[in-house]
Amino acid sequence: MLKVAFALSLLSSATLTQSSSDGSFTVRHFKDASFSVKPAQMRETETIFHSVCEVVQPEYHPAGGELHPHFTVIIGTEFKEVHSNRTQLGEIWMMKWEPWCSRKER
Repeated sequence: MLKVAFALSLLSSATLTQSSSDGSFTVRHFKDASFSVKPAQMRETETIFHSVCEVVQPEYHPAGGELHPHFTVIIGTEFKEVHSNRTQLGEIWMMKWEPWCSRKER
């Protein structure tokens, strides 16, 4: 088990990770270390992220506190999933880069 954990940590450290301009999220590929998101795609995703935060902020921070979650988007997975809990950084798994993905595609 320890060998598996070590191998996974080595693999994850060798992959290229891109961060949003404000550090809210990072994007990396599950297998392809050379994968990168184009600057226009990153800006579009940042716009979507900030719009969503504005919409849900009153429900989670009604006193006016800023909603600013941090998460990692992992591209190239076999399934579309969300992994999160209260103590760890959340992960959004995507089969391909599609920040505008609709529910009917799942």
